[in-house]
This record gives sequence, structure tokens and C-alpha cells, in this order.
Amino acid sequence: MPISSETITYNGSPIRHHQTQYGGSRVYIGGVSDCFNPPLILVLGDDFADAYENLLLHPIVRQSTMLTEPDLADYPPDELQYNAEGEPVDSSAVFMFQVAGEPDL
Repeated sequence: MPISSETITYNGSPIRHHQTQYGGSRVYIGGVSDCFNPPLILVLGDDFADAYENLLLHPIVRQSTMLTEPDLADYPPDELQYNAEGEPVDSSAVFMFQVAGEPDL
């Protein structure tokens, strides 16, 4: 997945952000809220579901949400979630909202 990264300044504080190169007509921002200052990831998608799948496949989000074999025992099998690659993930800390484009209806 092609990804670009850069550091921008917001209110005098440096913020590192990552942008996926997937296409889409809407722009979303998301990440994993598992730390004080999580990386913000700009995601393109035609709708929320499309962008959410792209976000779950981003390397930073994938690393934070992918469940390994020892952790799978903590989750009931009927409550497991999977990304587009079929890997089990815990997306409870994933956040995403639309920032540009026509609103989702």
C-alpha cells in the first residue's frame, strides 16, 4: 500500500501524519486511540465502510489491532472481527470521521 508521511505544525506543536494512497471521493481521518498522541491517518474512500477497511489495512493500525494466536482465546469466536485480508482484529480503539467530500447519508 503506498503511503506518504510528513510532519505538520498545529498550534505550534509538530504532528506527524500518514496518508494512504487509495482513491475515493471522500476524505476521512482516523487512527487508534491507544496512546496520548496517536498518529492521524488520512484515508480516502467512496463511503465510510470503504474508508474504514482501508484504515484497518494501514500498517500502523494493522499493527495495533491485529490479534495474535495467544490473544484469540480472550475473544468469543462469534464476536471476532476481521479486516479485508481475513486477519482477526480488535477494532474497539479505532476512530474515524469524515473531514471532506459529500456527507455520507
